[in-house]
Amino acid sequence: MMTCQLCVRVLLTCLILTVCYVRGFTDDAVLKIEGWGQVNDPDGDCVIQLDDDRLEIEFGNGGHLLDVETGRMNSPRVLQTFAANFSIQAVVDGDLPLPKLDGIQTKAYISGGLILLQDDKNYIRFERASFTRQGNKWHYANFEQRIDGQRTRMGLFADFPLRSDKPVELRLEVDGPTVRALVRHTGDEWHELGRARMRARGVLLAGVSGVKTAEDKARISFRNLKTSEDLVAVEAASESDIDLNDIERIIQVPQSDTQQWRTLITRVENLRARAKDVGKLSDEAQTKLIDEAKQLGTMKTPKLKAYLGPSTARRLATDFLQAGLPGQSIRVYREFADALEQLHEDGLTTAIAALRQSAAQLEDDVKTGNLKNK
Repeated sequence: MMTCQLCVRVLLTCLILTVCYVRGFTDDAVLKIEGWGQVNDPDGDCVIQLDDDRLEIEFGNGGHLLDVETGRMNSPRVLQTFAANFSIQAVVDGDLPLPKLDGIQTKAYISGGLILLQDDKNYIRFERASFTRQGNKWHYANFEQRIDGQRTRMGLFADFPLRSDKPVELRLEVDGPTVRALVRHTGDEWHELGRARMRARGVLLAGVSGVKTAEDKARISFRNLKTSEDLVAVEAASESDIDLNDIERIIQVPQSDTQQWRTLITRVENLRARAKDVGKLSDEAQTKLIDEAKQLGTMKTPKLKAYLGPSTARRLATDFLQAGLPGQSIRVYREFADALEQLHEDGLTTAIAALRQSAAQLEDDVKTGNLKNK
């Protein structure tokens, strides 16, 4: 009898420890990952583990969000506490898993990135994001802030387009109430995406987090987490004009501006639909498609503070390449670079150089026969 009671006690102890590991309770038994911080898994359905220097988060089924305005704050995160000025940066690996839409689910979003919290109503999200809708996909750096439970600005696809397959490094620099966000593909120069301000700055929680809207399970991974309370601002080769201190809530955007934004997105989606069968188009139709894409990529709307050109060029060039038309893919890179250069904006310098580099690399691959191996 005593043996059975002992077995029951041991079993109960194991169950309690397992629950504490999975859920990340905020008590003495909370899971802390050395070098990364305290695990917070509100729904208790995520697996968060460290493999060498790589932190992996495997989401459970269903949505895991960080949207206080909708009442959903159940995303997994791993956080540290900071009282003084500091910086935090991490690499987010590429190829974030987007589901195949079934007609019932019409859009999906997944991200991994940095989060900075005062509390559950005041925080900043800075993420590597992937979004799909009606067969179209966007990959970009998402920079958003919530103040008193309201989103001050929605992140846009054109803020900083990303390559889906390449690791991305994110960095936040916190100097008093001011927060500076920087992003780059690993190995590239830093790009200052924008700035924000934390109201009544005090002790902050900062770390990595993940967001997912789809029903299926998914996994994201981080590595090379670096934090420092000896803040030294890094030099950025380029910058965007994004200021989250300008509180422009989505519900306050004039209808005319909102309609123009919706029209722009509709044009992008129509262009993407045509590009899916680009290999079946005539030479004339391909040229028309490229010209329309360039026109779209070099325009701004009242609420768009960046150009769609770089992301549009990469997507269209990929379509041509997949259709077995590398010459047209090279043409897209070069013509978009020329079109963006004619805008004479310093903030586009890095993007233009990247497009020209992609054209040169692809041309070299064609000449050397390396293209067939990619």
